[in-house]
Amino acid sequence: MSLNLCNIPNARENKESKFVGTIKCQFRLPGLVRTDTEKKKNAIEKRLNQRFKDLNLYCARSLSATQMQVNKEKECLSFIVDIKVYYINESENGEVAAARFFAKIGRLIPTIILGSSTWVAEYAGLSTNIMPSYLFALEEALGLYEPNVASA
Repeated sequence: MSLNLCNIPNARENKESKFVGTIKCQFRLPGLVRTDTEKKKNAIEKRLNQRFKDLNLYCARSLSATQMQVNKEKECLSFIVDIKVYYINESENGEVAAARFFAKIGRLIPTIILGSSTWVAEYAGLSTNIMPSYLFALEEALGLYEPNVASA
């Protein structure tokens, strides 16, 4: 399973959501052989889904392959909760708004996870992957982009 997350605009009729990027949250469980990994992953996805809905964000679960890693040195098993972020444009500068929404979600997830006493010990971090067009729009809006000067 994975989570699909999207903003809820004031007027949704006939508005198309666009894919902005993915956020992958990694959780680590002690032991090399576990039978409760899928159950733990489903519980985390279910609670994240509920928390996002409480924050007035559209969140839906969809089928995807379970991603697991075994670390024999540390004797632990890791799994990944995949969150796909979509955005429905509500403003004139949609790419910048979508990039800011993605960044807001990226900051919000650790706050939600670390606020739970049961997830703190299992949480191993997250990684983000934003679509380049949104990243470039955000860089330009922040003034981080420096155009190349053509040499003579």
